[in-house]
Amino acid sequence: WLVEGVFRLSGNHAKMDTLENEWNKGIYKIDPLTDAHDVTGLMKRFFKALKEPIITAALHNSFMVAVGPESVSDPNQVSNLKALIDQLPQLNRTIIHRIVYFLRIVSFHSNVNRMTDINIGKTLGPTMFTFQNSINHLGT
Repeated sequence: WLVEGVFRLSGNHAKMDTLENEWNKGIYKIDPLTDAHDVTGLMKRFFKALKEPIITAALHNSFMVAVGPESVSDPNQVSNLKALIDQLPQLNRTIIHRIVYFLRIVSFHSNVNRMTDINIGKTLGPTMFTFQNSINHLGT
């Protein structure tokens, strides 16, 4: 995670396809020499492919309010977010906790990778919080 542009630069699609095929076969080991952009690209691909994002449709608007510009000065913002996370299914909560832990490590190295909290939000927010699959199926 000490690579500039991690999450911002695209991985190699052929290598990401190979990683995805291995993952789908139950091969979860990633070679330490694998390019970080391939791994982060696959991670983004995974979240985009979910039928429903980690932040469920039922709680989407509440989360958007809780992280919106008006809530920045709210002294209860963190407790409001925790309460919303507690309403998610257990699997979603577990994934959020692990992702946040990992992204804190990434942002800790922002002097090298240029991924500040703001850049992480801009890069991963649309991937983690969009309902693209749901929207695509509305008209069918």
